[in-house]
Amino acid sequence: MLRRTATRGRRGEVARQAISASGCAERVRSARRAVALTGAGISTAAGVPDFRGPQGLYVTGRYDPQATFEIGGFLRDPAPFFRFTRDVLGLVADLKPTFTHRFLAELEAAGTLQTVITQNIDPLHQRAGSRSVIAVHGGYWTSHCLECHGR
Repeated sequence: MLRRTATRGRRGEVARQAISASGCAERVRSARRAVALTGAGISTAAGVPDFRGPQGLYVTGRYDPQATFEIGGFLRDPAPFFRFTRDVLGLVADLKPTFTHRFLAELEAAGTLQTVITQNIDPLHQRAGSRSVIAVHGGYWTSHCLECHGR
């Protein structure tokens, strides 16, 4: 079993269905449009720390989410944000994409996958070769000045 999916029946109840790897491949192959939704699991395999897992950045207490990532916290005191940047993003700078990142990029190049929608802030999808990436939390590798808006 590769993944569980939820489908809605006539009355709206959700039924869980096991899908094999070959069944998943067939669904992607026969789809007119396909997107991939990714989150922390795809990048933790490359060494990117997650936020909410057992050893996640929020769980360990080292980074207060509001002080570190909320704009109000940043404007009051940018030090927590810059500490996070130094500690975590220094680790990510040299990481390589995983097999899954590369596989998704190959699906896109073949015309099977239209886009990747990710919760991750790392650039591993782009490093793997994906061109159409929507980062729902933004990307950490481009930023702009709050005053002049320069990149």
